[in-house]
Amino acid sequence: MTFCEKCGTKLLEGEKFCSGCGTAVAPADSLTAAVPSESVQTNTSGKPCTKCGKTLAEGWLVCPYCKTDVGPKLCTNCKKELAEEWLVCPYCRAEVV
Repeated sequence: MTFCEKCGTKLLEGEKFCSGCGTAVAPADSLTAAVPSESVQTNTSGKPCTKCGKTLAEGWLVCPYCKTDVGPKLCTNCKKELAEEWLVCPYCRAEVV
């Protein structure tokens, strides 16, 4: 999987220009491959940012265009993933902020 070196938009095979910013795509050997850390929970690829609407790449935890957190909601105490509507962490009883 490759991404635009300028804006980070996911590139399709054979594209000559980035669909996100219009920059000419470099030859395949110089494209950047995204490899998210296995220990970090990541956002699903191809989904739009809830604030600015730009397409997000797999592994992004923050939208690089508007700085919106796009990763999962985590408990500040035990770091387990929480549902958006929860007010208390069911794992450690910490209040969700």
